[in-house]
Amino acid sequence: MNLRLLYYLCFIVLLGGCVSGTYPAFLTPPDQQLFVQGVDEMAEGRDYKATFAKLQETWPDSPWSRQAGEISSLLERVEKQQKVIDQLRRDRAAERKKNRALRRKIEKLESEREKLRQLLIDLEKRGR
Repeated sequence: MNLRLLYYLCFIVLLGGCVSGTYPAFLTPPDQQLFVQGVDEMAEGRDYKATFAKLQETWPDSPWSRQAGEISSLLERVEKQQKVIDQLRRDRAAERKKNRALRRKIEKLESEREKLRQLLIDLEKRGR
């Protein structure tokens, strides 16, 4: 009888472990709660950095703290790269503007050169 009871208890525990879903807040570890809060803030476009910093300060050895640190560093790199991309786009726009101005100047100079060539031809015809 005891063996059968032990078997049923093990079976129930195994089935309970297979249940997916979120745990109630009082069963979720506080470091995981902070991580989830930071991810939620990040997804909503709010400032998540303070939450991740608190997580890393309070639980430095937590796997959630390491994940928060990796996410923070990745997002900082993305922000820096986005700033570089924005600067490159501004530089490209400025260079295109300069290029258009130079093309207009070239067209004007070619027009003046053609006028001068025609003037030279006219002067040579008069001189004969």
